[in-house]
Amino acid sequence: MPIDNWTARARGGPAKREHALEMGADVVLDHTDPGWTERIPEALGGDGLDVVFESIGGASVGRLLDTMTPGTGRVLFYGVLDGEPAITPMDLLRRGLTLVGCGGMTDWAERVRAARADALAMAADGRVRPRIDSVLPLADAAEAHRRIENRAAVGKIILMP
Repeated sequence: MPIDNWTARARGGPAKREHALEMGADVVLDHTDPGWTERIPEALGGDGLDVVFESIGGASVGRLLDTMTPGTGRVLFYGVLDGEPAITPMDLLRRGLTLVGCGGMTDWAERVRAARADALAMAADGRVRPRIDSVLPLADAAEAHRRIENRAAVGKIILMP
């Protein structure tokens, strides 16, 4: 099963899982379910994960290391929502995994600027369509933030003046 058609994370309940399936995911596992990592090999037909895009940090990535393809698996680390990842170089070395850090605000900003025109063109001709969760008055900004913090939004929240 191609890794780009597989989604291992859909936090936020049934609406987000359903949305991921509607968008073409073959399998959706909820990382808030205690035993979700045990279902990864079955979901991949016995294969390991080739790439993990890690934005959570903390203990999150450590739970995935044993589900990764030994010798060639890669962790692309780009966020620390729950703090520094709780893994060591030895955790990677024992499994032959590679950790790649994706960061650097200057480089990221330059890439965004370079891609902006193409992204806007794709949106204008319908090749890319954002999912709009809700449109709220600016006075409800606090509610919008609560929905985002609680991971209740399925798509973008637009605040209107």
